[in-house]
Amino acid sequence: MSIFSSPEIRREFIIGITEILAQIYKVSDDSLKLSIFNELNPLSDEELIAKKDLVERYLEETIQLTQTYMNKMVRAENEYKEEEERKKETSFVF
Repeated sequence: MSIFSSPEIRREFIIGITEILAQIYKVSDDSLKLSIFNELNPLSDEELIAKKDLVERYLEETIQLTQTYMNKMVRAENEYKEEEERKKETSFVF
């Protein structure tokens, strides 16, 4: 039994995974995208869902990693600004 309700839905699902992978790996060449699509197409429905889960997990981890480093950058910037403010305040003391 198919997980997807129709062959068109399955095809659109594969196109979606293909586009996401193409964006992740910065693939703009249509022949390479077609190659990705052709690699995914013969997979079973269960294998496609597993691939989707892997892509989702990768994106979640990437977002978390990016957020962690963004937080570190903001914290370092804030510390730098605070230090600069302290220097300004102490330089005006007579």
